[in-house]
Amino acid sequence: MDIYEIINERIISMLEECEKTGKKLPWQKGWKTPVFKNNTIRVKADANDFAYNGLTGRAYSFLNQMLLLKGGAYFTFKQICENGLVIKEEERKKWSFVVSHFPKEKKVVNEETGEEETETEWHLYYRKEWHESQIENIDKVKIKSPYIEKYEAVETEQTWNNLDECEKLANMYLEREGIKFNLEDGDRAFYRPATDSITLPKKGQFKDAGEYYATLYHEMTHSTGHEKRLNRDLKNFFGDEGYSKEELVAEIGSSVLCNLLGIETGSTFKNTVAYIQSWIKALKNDKRMIVAASARAEKAVAYIMDGKVTEGE
Repeated sequence: MDIYEIINERIISMLEECEKTGKKLPWQKGWKTPVFKNNTIRVKADANDFAYNGLTGRAYSFLNQMLLLKGGAYFTFKQICENGLVIKEEERKKWSFVVSHFPKEKKVVNEETGEEETETEWHLYYRKEWHESQIENIDKVKIKSPYIEKYEAVETEQTWNNLDECEKLANMYLEREGIKFNLEDGDRAFYRPATDSITLPKKGQFKDAGEYYATLYHEMTHSTGHEKRLNRDLKNFFGDEGYSKEELVAEIGSSVLCNLLGIETGSTFKNTVAYIQSWIKALKNDKRMIVAASARAEKAVAYIMDGKVTEGE
């Protein structure tokens, strides 16, 4: 079983459904996505609003949040057996797969120095897990919910005056990194690596505050790819596979940050048939793309929050 192909097929199927019905994209789940900050999860949510392991309290990665069908506690078969739990008869074959990475070191020769160096490769594996609702005697165990630090929530009505936390997050990151920020009359939003700058249309040109911050966070995620930060390849053009990959990183990163702050956004210029088709094409050409993009988005969000580089893909 090729786990990359299974993941790829699921995401492509979700995207094709979005294209037909206009439903939310896979990374725009109805529940929250946890963001780790100083080993603490910061979410505008309670523990059942995202997926996590019921015995360890460990929240799952961005990729798993996309793939799992609902939020709440999940258990491995081993955890179920060791704790005397019983899977409901009709649910035994309806398991979910949770993916993880493990590091494997290999020796490589540095082309410039000719010296042997150690390089870490990250490999993917999966395990079967069942949701708490699929377990007959779930009351037998005490579910360990993740420790949650509530991120200050914005009010439901998204006017420009009640999005202080959204502005604080953007200002904190832009000022810390010394990124130039421009608002100008125009119809383009972009990050320019050469000048390390973000340019957006003026606020009044956006249909609502949520769309403005979703677009700003999209460009902020791009900016984490600068060579002095996470060093991703940003030299691509629309239609290229590389462009689709980086756009996917930025799209997921923006969605997670909006999710963290409780921002609801409608369809933006990014959520169009053209973009969805470009992602489907790129995914079909590279079955590892969604795995890499979600991992890079996770790193990008962590960097925006903390300014730290996390290990692994």
